[in-house]
Amino acid sequence: MTNDLTDLLTHLDQGSTAPGWHVRQITGGANGLVYHARNDYAEVTVKFCLDDARDRAGREYAALMALREADAGLAPRPLLLERRRYRQPVVVQSWLAGEVSTEPPETDKGWMDLLEHYAALARVRPEHTRMNLKPTVLNASSFEAAKALVRGQLRQLSESAYPEGLREVVLPLLAKTVPAWPKPPVALCRGDGNLTNFVRLLDGWKSLDWEYGGWGDPAFEMADLVTHPAYARVPQDRWPWVVARYAELTQDASAPERIRAYVLVLSVWWVVRFARYVYEVPRGLDPRLVAFPEGFLAEAERKYRKYVALAQRCLAGATPV
Repeated sequence: MTNDLTDLLTHLDQGSTAPGWHVRQITGGANGLVYHARNDYAEVTVKFCLDDARDRAGREYAALMALREADAGLAPRPLLLERRRYRQPVVVQSWLAGEVSTEPPETDKGWMDLLEHYAALARVRPEHTRMNLKPTVLNASSFEAAKALVRGQLRQLSESAYPEGLREVVLPLLAKTVPAWPKPPVALCRGDGNLTNFVRLLDGWKSLDWEYGGWGDPAFEMADLVTHPAYARVPQDRWPWVVARYAELTQDASAPERIRAYVLVLSVWWVVRFARYVYEVPRGLDPRLVAFPEGFLAEAERKYRKYVALAQRCLAGATPV
């Protein structure tokens, strides 16, 4: 199997066809080159990752290994990690055949399937694995730590590039305090709730794309759902139901309080993130393995304005949860 994979990866790295393999590229992401490959003996996902300080391929492999050691059955099986042999670091995992959709759940059953998946991830703790996972890329365990994520985004954007409306939501957030909560649980977190990162199967949902994954507060993952652009079409009256069901599934009494605080911070975090897109992309300052789609910049500008409005409502006390 290893020899077969090495031959496959060598050909993919060179942009050629591997004998005996049927290969198609999976589109949708920009940080990785992803392929579905199969032959008479195997069916795998190959992901060449952007090579940066996050160690994306290493993070993904480690998270998948942790899930395997915890016997969670919530993700593909990790098969191979190679950081140096090819032009980009690469991770190979088993192929999951199921539905991937950009549409959020519409029914109580659909939402419960997603929430049960997240609750199962929240039960994967450091004591369940020997893997030395890093903290999740986007996560926090306190309100102050969450605000630091916004500061981190701001440091990557020159003040001269601040668009209209940015200071008006950032400064009130950074000045705000909330009551401290008990130390939250540490669990395996995805760090990216994009809908295309889930496979919907008859026996439940499974997770793909773990390049931001690591240890963190699982309640932050719910705040990510509430504020993520992929869930923009979800009716606002759905979110209190989602938070209540998640708290019940995880038996985490302080989860709603933490989620509300994180939602406030993430509403502003997205303002700064889209401001960075608007500034960096046309200047070639956001390198990716896959080109941004046509119309990306106009869409980023539209979303920037939308998140400014969302952040203003949240700062005024009207959070979705």
